[in-house]
Amino acid sequence: MTDSANLEVITPEPKDLKEPTNKEVLSTVKDQAKIDLVKRVSIDWPAIVEAQVDLAKGIWEERMVSDGKGGQKVAKVFKRAPSSDAGQYLINQVVGKPIETIEERKTVNLVFDS
Repeated sequence: MTDSANLEVITPEPKDLKEPTNKEVLSTVKDQAKIDLVKRVSIDWPAIVEAQVDLAKGIWEERMVSDGKGGQKVAKVFKRAPSSDAGQYLINQVVGKPIETIEERKTVNLVFDS
């Protein structure tokens, strides 16, 4: 058994207790916000993916419209036009983003001593 009279309690000096910096507080807040967002998005994930696909495809309904020759035909009438940005985003997520080539041109001046 340990004699409790022989135990030394160490308390930190006030200089060892420092206030967190703004950067440390902000980092903690950002980390918690990210955790909260991941939890929320994971709950609604199927609906979010469906909404993104709908945005890429556009929202339409089929209507009977004039074919210009006295008849009628079925046509898609868009309530919301397709978004090429949303479509490109989905393709990039599945297939991968294409590699973009950047050409750099520089002028080099050579000076020769005679």
